[in-house]
Amino acid sequence: MKLLQMQGSPVTPDAAQENLKHSDFLNFAKDAPEYRELLDTLFERLQEPKLAPSNDEDLRRLLAAKDVDTQVLIEESHNRPILPNELGEELSSKEQEMLRKIGDEVKRCWFGDAKGDFDRSYGRQAAGYLGHKIWRHLDERAKNLCHQRFVQFSCHDTTMCALAAHFGIELDKIGFGAFFALELHECPDGSGSHFVKFYYNPEPDLGAPSYEGLQPLVLPLGREEKIRPIKETAFRLLWLHLMEDHCRIEGLEESFEDFVKLLGRADLGPTRSDLLKLLEDGRHIAANTAEWKELYEEAFHSFDQNGDGLLCKAEMQDAFFNWYGVRGKITDLIFHLVDREPETDALSKEDVYLAMFALVGVRGSISSKTVNKDVPWPQSSINRPSIRTTTGPMVLRF
Repeated sequence: MKLLQMQGSPVTPDAAQENLKHSDFLNFAKDAPEYRELLDTLFERLQEPKLAPSNDEDLRRLLAAKDVDTQVLIEESHNRPILPNELGEELSSKEQEMLRKIGDEVKRCWFGDAKGDFDRSYGRQAAGYLGHKIWRHLDERAKNLCHQRFVQFSCHDTTMCALAAHFGIELDKIGFGAFFALELHECPDGSGSHFVKFYYNPEPDLGAPSYEGLQPLVLPLGREEKIRPIKETAFRLLWLHLMEDHCRIEGLEESFEDFVKLLGRADLGPTRSDLLKLLEDGRHIAANTAEWKELYEEAFHSFDQNGDGLLCKAEMQDAFFNWYGVRGKITDLIFHLVDREPETDALSKEDVYLAMFALVGVRGSISSKTVNKDVPWPQSSINRPSIRTTTGPMVLRF
């Protein structure tokens, strides 16, 4: 969910499209005979309209080819036929390699500047909150505020690319199941300082060989003007305080607590006006209603079964189950949060927008802290979190 922008402004489709136009490789590939032949072959076999030839020399067909590359990755990982078709034709190894180059370059330019400039990249805007949350889990464990040894996040390859750009690195490939792993260590000198080992496995679906030779990599974390290709990253440890300097967002924890307290008293009295004040507060930057409509208006209407432009309790339950995977009392709480009665009222688009904005804030407050517990540091001195992608795992380990 991209309803709560904790820092910077949202990455718009127009901005991403403009960035892709500055890619040297994509500009070469869209006109190169061998790549045009590949795109024609893909269209002939798949009949995907976005791959259809046209007089328009934009990047449309290459972007469609990226989706085909993702499909090929999934089929390879499951030992299934590659792009099965009625003619029984298969892509040659050269064609697969060309397709992979297209996919990798599109992914690189999703959030990283096409020319590699760190300040012009979209990593902080797109993954600033995630970077903060990763640092927070590490920091809480380092301060003995939590007992967890392993934390795992799951995400798509888009999120991986955004986080990589935020960290200042460029991923050369993102195979099925690719993951980041961050390990937190306490310095053995007794100083109380902590450092982090950062690993990246681009192709864990290859099995044991993909883990051989993995080394902890340096994260530039904004200290370099250019995003560094991960193949050129040195093997070194990373001090935890450097992650704090780069990833911590001032005032974010207080913002989360505001949402939790507001939801906690939603059924006791009016809270809508207080929620609106949070929206106006400089610490609480929400996606505007225009962006919400772009992302969710179609879905809103799909759940509006009677077409009255409102969502009653039953319709909201279906919507929240689809968006969040939850049912039950949370729906009543959301009604109360915007000063509506769940049994008699229905929510307008504005109501749903406010409710979803608040829910993102509440979900962001989830912490690994162990309250009122003295948690000893484990003998292994390692605490592992993890991040996973649905195109494969993206893992963050503390």
